[in-house]
Order: sequence, then C-alpha cells, then structure tokens
Amino acid sequence: MKRIVLIMCFGLIFIIFNSTISLADESNPISKSKSEIVIRTEILNDRLSQINSLDKSLLSIENKKELRIEVRTINKELKSINGGIYISAGAIIIILLLLIIII
Repeated sequence: MKRIVLIMCFGLIFIIFNSTISLADESNPISKSKSEIVIRTEILNDRLSQINSLDKSLLSIENKKELRIEVRTINKELKSINGGIYISAGAIIIILLLLIIII
C-alpha cells in the first residue's frame, strides 16, 4: 500500500512540474525586439483608453462581459511584457531568517 501511494505521489509531482514548464514556454517576450515590444504596449494602452472612454451604460450585458474579458487579457499581456521579479511575503521572511542565522 505504501508503495502505491509513493508511486502516485511521484506521478503527481511529475505532472505538476511538467505542466509548469510547458506553461512557462508559451509566452516568451524576450525573443521580440524592443521596438516590437514598445509598439505592442502602445497598441494595448490605446485599446485600454478606448475601452475606458466608452459609455458603458448603453452596452448590453454580453458586450460588457466581453469588454471585461478583453481588459483582463490586455492587463495580463501587459504584465507579462513588463516582466519583473515577484517575491512573496513568506519568501522574504525566510530570506531574512537565513540572513540573521548566517550573520
């Protein structure tokens, strides 16, 4: 019984790490040149300003939903283009504790 549980745990870990690696390869903004990235961000920012300037009271519920989905995808794409390093609060606490222990 222990052996089956162990094999299932390793299989689950393999599936999780395999899907994480494949998701990381999908969007690679580094391969684009800087001018392409700047142009794309300008286009996305222009579209966001167009959406914000719309009179949303005249739109139907379906159109509002489509706009919300479009805004979310644009924001996700802008975040992926900008990149950056994000560290969680737990990681910062662990790093500080390690530094305290070392020093």
